[in-house]
Formats: sequence, structure tokens, C-alpha cells
Amino acid sequence: MKQLHDACCLVIDASGSTVFVGICQKGTWLSLESTQLPALESIPQLLESVFERAKLTLNNIECILVCSGPGSVLGTRVAAMTIHAWQAANTLPQATLYQYESLTILAAQLEYAQEAAYPFHIISESRNKRWNLLSILAPSQYLAIEEVERSRLEELTGGIFYLPQAKRNKDLPEKASPTEYTLTKLPQLLGKKDILKKIEKPEPFAHSAPRYHAWTAERHRKPS
Repeated sequence: MKQLHDACCLVIDASGSTVFVGICQKGTWLSLESTQLPALESIPQLLESVFERAKLTLNNIECILVCSGPGSVLGTRVAAMTIHAWQAANTLPQATLYQYESLTILAAQLEYAQEAAYPFHIISESRNKRWNLLSILAPSQYLAIEEVERSRLEELTGGIFYLPQAKRNKDLPEKASPTEYTLTKLPQLLGKKDILKKIEKPEPFAHSAPRYHAWTAERHRKPS
């Protein structure tokens, strides 16, 4: 069986304000495109462009790598829907699916470039004034991504890298350094880092399963 590093991989990442689509193989990009246009409009255009530049078709793809987030819920859903449509049309009979997280891939690239000392942390805005937090304690020792209160960030020791999202939060820890989200080194990381999860179908990132309350008539009745 061909190693992931050697396989022809399609990458779709719409987790941030920049949408990335590319094809990589043997540690290098065959083509990589990006845009800041909305994912719904840009993903089909970028797919057409990268396949044309690489002189390949969907039939040549052996693996698909998709980012689940955290980040843009709409973007990650559009990326997932694109793959769901291919699966429904049975146009990916040979392609293996993998999913990765935005903060994890950024951490792996910082490690690869030796741009961070341990321990270090990556944060991004979450919902309701809370923060996504990924802590890296030692080489390749990643904790699970948490959703934390602002006060928790003040307790962190080591460097903090801040991943800006569409809405920039002004309430940053003083020692947080903004960092760019990029996929430049992703091809070199395949097969070397435990950053991918093999999946049957892509699903957007969630800290926990959503909770639903059962509907009852009581709360809608007018007082007598």
C-alpha cells in the first residue's frame, strides 16, 4: 500500500478567512491556490484551477485531506458538503479521506520550522467570548483542543500564538503573538506527524455534541 507521503492528495481547507485548495504528492505541492472570497463561491473555482494547473483529474486523487476547524463553521460545512456530493455521486471509489484540525496543523508547521519553544500554545476565538486552546507540551505532544474562558489564558506558561479569525478580539493576552495560517509545509508533514484522522465522511469540528431540548406545549400555553 502506498504511503500517504507518496500519494496524490487533494487538500481542501476553508476553516479561516482564506480558503485553500491544493494537490500535493511526495512532499511538495503540485498546485496550491487560495482566496479570501467566500467558500461557497470559491471552492468550485479553486478546484477547477488546481486540477488544471496540476494536469490531473479527480480520478487521479488517492487521498483527500479536509480541515474540520475550529474556525469558520460555514466554510468547513461547504468543504464537507463538497466531499459528500462526490461520495453521493460515487466519483471517489479509490480515495481515502482524512480530516485535520486547523490549530493542530499550524502547531505541526511551527514545530517543523522550529519557530516555537516548548511548551507553547495556539489560541483562536470561539463562541460567546470563549477561546479555542491547543497546548503543545513537548515535541509532537499535543493536548486536545479545549474551549476555555479568557481567565484561563492568563494561567498559561510558555509562548502563545494567536490565530486571527474574521472577527478580531481585542481582549488578547499581552504575550500573545499573531501568526499567519498557512499550509505551506503541509506536504512535508504527511506521514511524519500524527495530525490526520482517517474518516468515512467529513464533519465540522465541535467541542461537544449539540444539546437539544424536547418541545413541550407547556411553555407555549397562555396563562388562564
